[in-house]
Amino acid sequence: MWLAFALVLFGALFLFLALSPIYRVVGELSDEHLKLQWRLLGLLVGVFIVSYGIYAFDIFMHPPGLLVPLIFFFGGLFVVMVAFLAEKTAKDLKKISTLEQENITDPLMKIHNRRFFEGSLKEAVKRCYLQPSCVLSLLMIDVDHFKLLNDTHGHQKGDEVLVALAGLLQGLARKSDVVARYGGEEVCIIASGANEDEAVLLAERIREKVAQSTAGLCFGAKETACVTVSIGVATWREGESAGQLLKRADKALYQAKANGRNCVVHADACVG
Repeated sequence: MWLAFALVLFGALFLFLALSPIYRVVGELSDEHLKLQWRLLGLLVGVFIVSYGIYAFDIFMHPPGLLVPLIFFFGGLFVVMVAFLAEKTAKDLKKISTLEQENITDPLMKIHNRRFFEGSLKEAVKRCYLQPSCVLSLLMIDVDHFKLLNDTHGHQKGDEVLVALAGLLQGLARKSDVVARYGGEEVCIIASGANEDEAVLLAERIREKVAQSTAGLCFGAKETACVTVSIGVATWREGESAGQLLKRADKALYQAKANGRNCVVHADACVG
C-alpha cells in the first residue's frame, strides 16, 4: 500500500514540477492564441494533480495493486519531461528567430539590410515574371550632402539622422513595402503593386515629409538646418531583371542629384 501511495505521490509531484516550464513557455510566446492553449494545458495538469491527490487518498480506503500507481507515476514523469523539453525547444526557437532577424536587419537603422533587400527584389521581380498583371516599383533614397553633415557635425549626428530617417520611412511606407538600407545613407523601398504614378506620389510624400520634419533630422547650433533627400524611382518593365531595375533606379537618383537635389526623378524621365 505504501509503495502504491509513494508512486502516486511522486507522479503528482512530477505534474506539479511540469507547471513551472509550462508557464515559462507562456512567457516566451507572443501569439495570444498559443498562450491560451498553453494556459489550458497548465489548467489540465492542475486538474490531474487534484485527481492524483484524490486517488492517493482512496489508496488507504481500497488498497490497489501496483499497475495503476505505476501508470500514474510514469504518466507524471512523461508530462514533466515533455514540459521541460517544450520549454527548451521554445527558447531555442526564439534564439533562432532572433538570430535570423539580426541577420536581415541593419544594426543602426533597424530596418532590413542589403542582403534582405537584394533577395526580396529578386523575389518581387520573379513574381512579376509569373504574373502578367504584376506592377512593381523601386525607390532609391539618398540623404543630400550627408558627407558634409558627417564632416561638419560628426558621425554621431549622422547616425542620429539615419535612425530618424528610418523611423520616418517606416511610418510612410505601406505595409506591403520593403524598406531597407542599401548602403551608407542610401535606403531603398520595394513598392510591390505600385505603378509609376503611385510610386512617384509615394516618393514625393517622403521627400516632403523629410524636408518638413524636425524630429532628429535637423542639425547645427540651434538645429535650424534640416536634411533633405533625393529620390530615384523606377517601375519594372516586362523582361527586366532585378539588376536592371536597380540600375535604372540608381540612374534616376543620380539625375535627381544633378537636378539640384531635394527632388524626385522617375527613370522614364531620364535622357540617355
